[in-house]
Amino acid sequence: MMLGQIAIAALSVHSVAKSFGGARVVKDVSLAIKPGEFISLLGPSGCGKTTLLRMIAGLEQPDSGTIALGDKDITSVPVWERNIGVVFQNYALFPHMTVAENIAFGLRTRKTPRSAIEAKVRGALKLVRLDDFGPRSTEKLSGGQKQRVALARALVTDPRLLLLDEPLGALDRKLREQMQVELKMLQREIGITTLMVTHDQEEALTLSDRIAVMSDGRILQDDSPREIYERPRDAFVADFIGMSNLMKGRVADLDGNKQLQVSENVILKLPPNAMAATEISVFLRPEKLTLTELPGAAGSSLPGRIVHVSYSGSVTHCFVDVGLQKPLTVLITNRSNHDDAGPRIGDPIWVHWDARNIVML
Repeated sequence: MMLGQIAIAALSVHSVAKSFGGARVVKDVSLAIKPGEFISLLGPSGCGKTTLLRMIAGLEQPDSGTIALGDKDITSVPVWERNIGVVFQNYALFPHMTVAENIAFGLRTRKTPRSAIEAKVRGALKLVRLDDFGPRSTEKLSGGQKQRVALARALVTDPRLLLLDEPLGALDRKLREQMQVELKMLQREIGITTLMVTHDQEEALTLSDRIAVMSDGRILQDDSPREIYERPRDAFVADFIGMSNLMKGRVADLDGNKQLQVSENVILKLPPNAMAATEISVFLRPEKLTLTELPGAAGSSLPGRIVHVSYSGSVTHCFVDVGLQKPLTVLITNRSNHDDAGPRIGDPIWVHWDARNIVML
């Protein structure tokens, strides 16, 4: 390892709560992270995810509950004694210091010997692929380079846990996607337990071993990225993670076949485990739908008309009015190179799906 030997630790958050001015922003949250896992706290602004991260870092004190790192309760331990690395969205680099001096800052506050500081800084620079950047001013770095310096500074002290607060939020899209790959590869290389806060669904799906979706101060679902996307537990998670077609209706049993009556003219065939005479919500991901000019089987296809088309390079989103309050969104992969313009606004069309892809909430 290029740095010291990182002691990988598990994190345990148990029934943690926090209020500001009488408003509860974190409500009895529990979360367990295994050693070496990369977990994302994902949710909209104001859901409590950053407050939870700040309590883990020691920057805020919980009103109740406990936080443990490894076998040690750190709930009341001062921030400087927790041995946790933190990277903030604005990087918080010191403009009057060089890159090397920024990285060495935490080591100096720990009174690390100078010879050890120099060796560890060189190792940290090599780890983030900035070998020759030590003497440079941080003010002359690009956004991606600043992000790497902040990451090196967080890792150089050999922390037991790495906390990332919207670490890629200040980067443009292309650089952000590049840094996602680099960040995940780096985390795997050193094996450090990592908790990231983000509101970017794609970022969470790309980087995480598990995702904890938060809303209104609570964790609604804690699961693998695939489970979160394919089998969300409620309508909020389904709608927040990617695009979705949400529908509500009453389940009916017709000769042993379960159907969902969404409206007078919209009936969906359901999997056999649906309970009759109940009101439920279901959803279909846009990529699970297809478009043709020909009708399909009753209950797994609907006639409609294209009301909007959004071309995005590799994919096209088609919005189809089928008589519901909102158009259905259908995602089409653009595989062809010929001059076919694809679906057009106003085209009559049939929307098809496989009943097995309907998720009941």
